[in-house]
Amino acid sequence: GVALDEGLTALKNLHAQLDLARCSSAVVTEQPGTGAAVAVEATSDFVGRDGALFVFSYRIRIVNMGTVPVQVIGRSWNIRNSDGSYHASVPRGSPGIVGQTPRLMPGGDAFEYASGTTFETPGGSVEGALQMVSLLSDTEQSSFDAAVGRFECLLPES
Repeated sequence: GVALDEGLTALKNLHAQLDLARCSSAVVTEQPGTGAAVAVEATSDFVGRDGALFVFSYRIRIVNMGTVPVQVIGRSWNIRNSDGSYHASVPRGSPGIVGQTPRLMPGGDAFEYASGTTFETPGGSVEGALQMVSLLSDTEQSSFDAAVGRFECLLPES
């Protein structure tokens, strides 16, 4: 009856929320002694098939949570198929993100971009780091890595 329908609807909604949680990550990295703190949020979405490949988009949002300006200077990624096998990587120090090296001011300044990846299996995972510098003064800067937590790329439930 009605109670069963409501229960099934609630279960479907819970399942969708769990998938959303698996398809996203949020990590704050603090650089001790500098006042630098960066939040990196990531989410993925299934785009479709391209021949034998499964295509996903992902959005990365970087927020300056600290008290000093920071700049993104590079990135690194480890991309794995859903069976855990190696698919691709972007080596540490690969310059910029989407061709840019955004500078973020303290107080919540943010930069968001979208990119994509493919997998040989029906989904996979992405994790990595952004190579950052904290701009401590006109002449002093300090390097650190801001973690990008692992996020899954999952096919939608059919």
